[in-house]
Amino acid sequence: MLLAACLWWSSAVTAEEGYFTWMDAEGRIHNSPKAEQKAGSDKPAAEQKESSPPSAEKNHEHSEEHEPPAGYLTESELKRALEKEKQDNPPFYIWTDAQGIIHNEWIPVVDQNSPANTEESPPVFYDHTLLPPLRVNAEIRQSACCDGFESAFNDLNEAHNPLVLRYIHRKPPFPARQGQRPAWYFRHPLPPAKDYILRLTLHGSSGQDAALVVVDKALKPLHFIPRLATQYHAGDWKQEAYEEAVISVQDHAVAGYILFFNGAVPGPVSLEVEWH
Repeated sequence: MLLAACLWWSSAVTAEEGYFTWMDAEGRIHNSPKAEQKAGSDKPAAEQKESSPPSAEKNHEHSEEHEPPAGYLTESELKRALEKEKQDNPPFYIWTDAQGIIHNEWIPVVDQNSPANTEESPPVFYDHTLLPPLRVNAEIRQSACCDGFESAFNDLNEAHNPLVLRYIHRKPPFPARQGQRPAWYFRHPLPPAKDYILRLTLHGSSGQDAALVVVDKALKPLHFIPRLATQYHAGDWKQEAYEEAVISVQDHAVAGYILFFNGAVPGPVSLEVEWH
């Protein structure tokens, strides 16, 4: 048995170069021809790699880097798939009303690339909005509360050009419910026939509540704000503290305004009025 194995091994070693000898599972010996090598393939693998042009290696590396394996999506395909997923399955939330009924509400998707959502667009808010349906009732509109103050009004400047009012005690007092109150009077020389934003900035008001009467061209009251909502801005080394009210004027009949304080008038107080 040992002799047979030695003979087999010697025959495998001495087999012709074009064949190789192997033994199957049943112990039978076979001689099989070797696969023919292509021309130029007799070089060592290292030499073949060195002899390959750099462009081929570069293209091969580039294809391996950017082509995903089979079964995976490319970057553009993945992006399209995610966008389609958002469209097919928009986000929603679930809430229960007072009667215990469950509701599903879609959450609106905001385009972050739209101009309204860029960092350069600040949030827009208004402390008050003047609309025709929000006018005072007809009885108040027919009153003559403001008729005698024609000469007390200051004309507003053009848009984006603020008007500064001081010396409130020099103006005629306005007949408010609390009694005669010092007031500022200001109006448009030509009321703009469009919506606009009115910005009222109070300096030195010390947090005192102010009221605003809104009138038309005939000085008839249109709107009344008994307590003007303002935003407080703390002072620093550059400027003093101030309060500001931003009003959206969407009633085109508005022509003028009367601002007075509900309580004691602060000391050196001023009002800056700007519209745009």
